[in-house]
Amino acid sequence: MKPMEILEQLERGDISADKAISLLQKYKSRCEVKEADKKGMKVRKAHWMKIRVRDDGHKFCFYLPISLFSLGFSIGKLAVGSRFMPEDEDLDQVRKVLKSIDRRDIKKLLNAVRESGKTDLVKVEDGDSIVNISLI
Repeated sequence: MKPMEILEQLERGDISADKAISLLQKYKSRCEVKEADKKGMKVRKAHWMKIRVRDDGHKFCFYLPISLFSLGFSIGKLAVGSRFMPEDEDLDQVRKVLKSIDRRDIKKLLNAVRESGKTDLVKVEDGDSIVNISLI
């Protein structure tokens, strides 16, 4: 199973964060063995998420440090949980999900993603528009 499939199962709630981490670590160890056999070296950890967008001749490339994901999660949790946010059924659902996710789970998941090394996560093509998200 590929990392994107594992993350999709986690998003759907089919598996827990601990199970996702376990599966990502197994995937990582299999890849390390294959890479070590090919190159005689260990897989390098991912430190950045690269987001590339191409639309009608315009190109945009953005790099986001993986270490900021934990901070972004915390800020998002505070913002959505703020008393200044309006009462909304969709926001209530988001609050419920965010409340159920522990900060340690996010940290474990990010470490597992970082350990997976260089990999493509998402590639979406729609006509002339392309979005590509990868770990580097």
